[in-house]
Amino acid sequence: MRDDGPPDPGIPESGSPDGRPGRPGAPAVARAASARLPPSSDPSSNPPSGPSSGPPSDPPPHPSRPAHPAAGRRTLPGIVIGLALALTAVEAVLWAADMGIVDALSGLGAGRWRRVALQYGAFWSGLLQNWQPNYRAQPAAMFATYSMLHSGPAHLAGNLLALAWLGPRVVDRFGAWGFVAIWAVSALAGAATFGALSRSFSPMVGASGALFGLMGALVMVAWRDGGRLARVLAISAGLAVLNLAMLIAEGGILAWQTHLGGYLAGLAMAAAMSPRNDPDCAMRD
Repeated sequence: MRDDGPPDPGIPESGSPDGRPGRPGAPAVARAASARLPPSSDPSSNPPSGPSSGPPSDPPPHPSRPAHPAAGRRTLPGIVIGLALALTAVEAVLWAADMGIVDALSGLGAGRWRRVALQYGAFWSGLLQNWQPNYRAQPAAMFATYSMLHSGPAHLAGNLLALAWLGPRVVDRFGAWGFVAIWAVSALAGAATFGALSRSFSPMVGASGALFGLMGALVMVAWRDGGRLARVLAISAGLAVLNLAMLIAEGGILAWQTHLGGYLAGLAMAAAMSPRNDPDCAMRD
């Protein structure tokens, strides 16, 4: 999630798989020859017919607990793949325009597609005050549309990696609809927190607020599965330190307010929902 200063007048630009290989077939076990040894003629070698006085034989091994599917190869759920494709499609079109590939189709010129996308789809704090929107529903629509835009391919790639790790784990615990609910509410909460706390009038874009919501949901699940409060606080503090480091590295253009709002929303959503009783799918694997 990036929050940049203006690259040109009036239109600033911003941005912000424990899969083990399948186990090979078990090797063929060498079997004993079918020929049977003749019984021994020594009576002492024959076991008595009465109760045995020797030590009892070992009990049969207890059947091992079947491994949970999450312990093996984890596949991406369809809802995660669909979301990743949608985010990629939007950035692919804007990147192609930046490279001049689609100029002939639009007549807007290189870079104009992204500027127009920012004008109409980014989150602008000024629209919550007295700015004139480009269309009537923009002040409300931007709470959702900003999360579908990114500042460039690198920004998108980082968020897709996070989605690939977090998404399947959230779907495992809350199902596809639960994943959608956590994603949507976290994105909305991230935008609302940015609008309330940020003093910047530059555009804000990126899916990081929703991704922090997924992380918050998994942290809450880990706590409800028997984790200690100290661990939840430690993870939260670690995320805060990470945001601080990113803020310094990005020169102060990180929308940490969006991350905070999304993370808190994820915690609250997971606390209110009923996850599947399967701790192996949470943050412990």
